[in-house]
Amino acid sequence: MIVIAGKNNIAVHALNTLARLPGTQALAVVCNVTDDGQDGWQRSLKRHAETLGIPVITLAQAYDQATLFLSLEFDKIVRPERFRQARCYNIHFSLLPRYKGMYTAIWPVLNGDREAGVSLHVIDAGIDTGELIAQRTFKLTEWHSAKDLYLKCIEASCLLFDEQVQALVEGAVSPYPQAAEQSTYYSRQSIDFSRLKVDLVQTAWQVSRQVRAYAFRNYQLPSVEGERFVNCRITNTRSSHKAGSLVLDTGAYAEYATIDYNIRLFRDRQSEVFAAAQTRELADVPETLLGLCSVDDRNAIGWTLLMIACYNGFERTARALLEAGADINASNAKGTTVLMYAKDHALKVRDSTFFRWLVGQGADIERRDLTGRRLADYVSAQDYDFLLG
Repeated sequence: MIVIAGKNNIAVHALNTLARLPGTQALAVVCNVTDDGQDGWQRSLKRHAETLGIPVITLAQAYDQATLFLSLEFDKIVRPERFRQARCYNIHFSLLPRYKGMYTAIWPVLNGDREAGVSLHVIDAGIDTGELIAQRTFKLTEWHSAKDLYLKCIEASCLLFDEQVQALVEGAVSPYPQAAEQSTYYSRQSIDFSRLKVDLVQTAWQVSRQVRAYAFRNYQLPSVEGERFVNCRITNTRSSHKAGSLVLDTGAYAEYATIDYNIRLFRDRQSEVFAAAQTRELADVPETLLGLCSVDDRNAIGWTLLMIACYNGFERTARALLEAGADINASNAKGTTVLMYAKDHALKVRDSTFFRWLVGQGADIERRDLTGRRLADYVSAQDYDFLLG
């Protein structure tokens, strides 16, 4: 029996992939304790397994029945020695040997890393110390938030799983030891979220790293003196006040002194910005983005500004967002992609010029949504040919 233990989109994706794999043996899932069977901003493994008629079992049952055990954001410590016969693997959201342990979406952002990734490894008796099988790497920018990094890890993990699933099922992997150099570990106690606030007695760059690292809208936003902020900009003004002092408050932002340069912390304007983006071209995209966590900030249903612009045909806004680094292949909570939204407007106005431009910029027309369907599955053959010109 193949057992998937974990949560969220990566676990559901793995279950779907295995369910479609020819000749796959029996499947079962072990759900996290927080899985209430309801989809939210991430999908519920419990709900999806029940929809597919796949049994939900306990970890104790998995120890006895599993022949292949896959941990995908699982919330319990797995003891590999307790399995009767299973090969045990985990996908960890970091480039091991770095960032073993907790909060892997925060530490790379806090430390200013310029790349991150995910690792498929053997589960051993340690904490994320097992031998490596494969990794996927991606770039980070100065503006990426913790949520941006997490979503990139989900995407990279799904791709990594698809690349390795056949080898995992067949037991045809070639593990190799993790290096000791640059190995780091962070425990659950390394960040106290109940007392989380931005420390302004740091350099402006360090403060900016905190703002990005603590910006995960589904859980928390950066806080200073009890007030939440979403974004920041380091000024060219050397701080002449005591670090942590409020220098200026315009309503849109509060400017604070730090160890070296003043920094502006911007208040949340997501509701206002997203409402405006539905009705018109945005006047100044770089300035507008300061009221959001990042250029890929998402609303409650997973829409980004780029999705809204493409759906409504606001090409100038869409181009400006892409220039600012927006993800051209971002998808909403249901997996609907930017290009799928652009398709709707192109068919409405019977002009596919901008749609074809997006494809030329790297929008993936073959990408599937969470139902497993591609863009071509939503249009007639005639309309598909029209879209591609």
